[in-house]
Amino acid sequence: MKLDFDILVLGHLIPQNMEKEVFDKTKGYINFSSSSHLRLMLDCIKEGFLGEIRLFNLLPVPSFPKRYKDLWIPSFDFEIDGCIKAKNVGYFNLTVLKKLSKRARVLKNAIKWAKENTGRKKILFAYGVYSEYLDTFKAIKKIDKNIHINLIVPDIPLYTDIDKKESLIYKLRAKYRMNKMEKNSSYVDSFVFLTQNMKDFFKTQKPYEVIEGVFSQNPYVGEYKPGSIKTITYTGTFTVKYGVLDLVKAFSYIKDENYRLVLAGSGEGEEEIKQAAKEDERIIYLGALTKDEVLRLQANSTILVNPRKDEHDFTKYSFPSKIMEYLSSGRPVICHKLPGIPDEYDDYLYYFKSKDPQGTAVDLMELCAFNENALKIFGLAGRDFVFANKNTKVQGEKLKSMVLDYGRIKV
Repeated sequence: MKLDFDILVLGHLIPQNMEKEVFDKTKGYINFSSSSHLRLMLDCIKEGFLGEIRLFNLLPVPSFPKRYKDLWIPSFDFEIDGCIKAKNVGYFNLTVLKKLSKRARVLKNAIKWAKENTGRKKILFAYGVYSEYLDTFKAIKKIDKNIHINLIVPDIPLYTDIDKKESLIYKLRAKYRMNKMEKNSSYVDSFVFLTQNMKDFFKTQKPYEVIEGVFSQNPYVGEYKPGSIKTITYTGTFTVKYGVLDLVKAFSYIKDENYRLVLAGSGEGEEEIKQAAKEDERIIYLGALTKDEVLRLQANSTILVNPRKDEHDFTKYSFPSKIMEYLSSGRPVICHKLPGIPDEYDDYLYYFKSKDPQGTAVDLMELCAFNENALKIFGLAGRDFVFANKNTKVQGEKLKSMVLDYGRIKV
């Protein structure tokens, strides 16, 4: 049963009609995965709740002038799927002013929403542990203590931007965001975590749900045409601690000329990958691609690989978004068994048996050696699993049950 609510979502996403513009204006990596995950969470909210859903959006682009071409990010209205009214909140995109500008604009709009008398119960969903969102919670509760606030936690500040973790700026920013979280957590009524370990990290007794991922349809499923070339594909950031350079090294132990390693993305290890591609013509470096290009590439690969190992603390608090994206492609997925991957995925993922480069190479070749019918069956089984169990309706029901049955809202 759906009930009528007035829902506001605070989040960062790239509108679909702006993806190419943002791609062209950005120097370096674009975090399409976070934007895609938020869009899927909006679909879950839409499935779980009836009523008006609005999004106050902060366009997730890097700062001017080094990494983005625009100094001012404009305000504009847009719609998502014809039913979610969204407002892109403008802000100054200069590093020093960016946070202050975002905070002021979000606070103003959120307070205006909280004061509106719609006659419906209100729910605020905030996507991400961002100070500009956290600062709104106290103000909203002062206006109406019955507004239910849910914080969706896709990552923990201490364990994001792993490639920048040693910098002083990173440490200060992470500490600031965590302090904000602790200060404002009392105003949060419920949480959505990506892993069970996140709940333990926050030590919260508030109601919560673990939603590690949401199925998203890949429009290119079934396009793969088998041949003599075995294509091993990685898409994502080239962060060293994510294991991408380990993957390149492991591939060097595969001597078969019919193998290809395709790498799409950008980031910390980019120069090393470019050099490896120069030295081995079987390594194909594609750089940063659009979301659509990534989906097509995944659906047309022999296997998809996530080389991230469980050697760092951050793996306890993450379910790699590419795992869900990979599974949705209908192609076989090989990865390490990470603490954040629930056991229910074990039948649908091919786990590395080894962590050393030579052993990793053997594991890659072992999976690629399956005949195409076996690869197809394995890949489609994974897709069917996430389609049936991680779709927006199933995950939306989790959200609704959490808010209605255990939160402040009683009906």
